[in-house]
Amino acid sequence: MNTVDRFTVDLSALEEVRRRLSTMLGQLDGTAVDAKYKTTIPAGCLGAREDRFQEAAGLRLAHDTAKESIGAIVTHLTSLIDSYRTKTGIVHGSYQDSDAAAKHLMQ
Repeated sequence: MNTVDRFTVDLSALEEVRRRLSTMLGQLDGTAVDAKYKTTIPAGCLGAREDRFQEAAGLRLAHDTAKESIGAIVTHLTSLIDSYRTKTGIVHGSYQDSDAAAKHLMQ
């Protein structure tokens, strides 16, 4: 005799996951802006005689390279989290529709 395994899905938990992922996306937006626009080492900021500070150009280059890497990481994380949030919403909607259909059949 075959038996059907029954399970339940906590729709409120799925919605909470979506909410938290949306919050994370908002925080990453701020991080992306900070990384792109609020970190800079402009020429001359290391002293009036940077020509005597041989490492100044290398320091600015290393900073710019790190800044680009951080930007790429934030972009990747944003894409990953947004994808997961979207998929969680699709799963939530599918379970919600299935639950509504089952209730309709029971009437």
